[in-house]
Amino acid sequence: MNDDKRGVLTIHYHDGAMQKLRYDRFSEDEDHQLDIDRIINKAFDANHLVVEKEESLMVIPFTSIKYIEITPAPVKLPEHTIRGAGYRGQKS
Repeated sequence: MNDDKRGVLTIHYHDGAMQKLRYDRFSEDEDHQLDIDRIINKAFDANHLVVEKEESLMVIPFTSIKYIEITPAPVKLPEHTIRGAGYRGQKS
């Protein structure tokens, strides 16, 4: 799959570790982008993130996760998203 159809999920853990996982941003039929917002919300409800990685299944409890970064940002964002944010002193 082309890089423009792939995303990167970066998981930052409380212990300082970081894990980058690449994923397909589109459904198998490539008709639409995956609803990452819905997936993440379901994961929050379940208190863990489930990731299929190669031939393994990872179940990561949210108690271990400091924050998650999704690149590029999904087109559909939650209503409560602060848009266009940047670091202080940097141009966006």
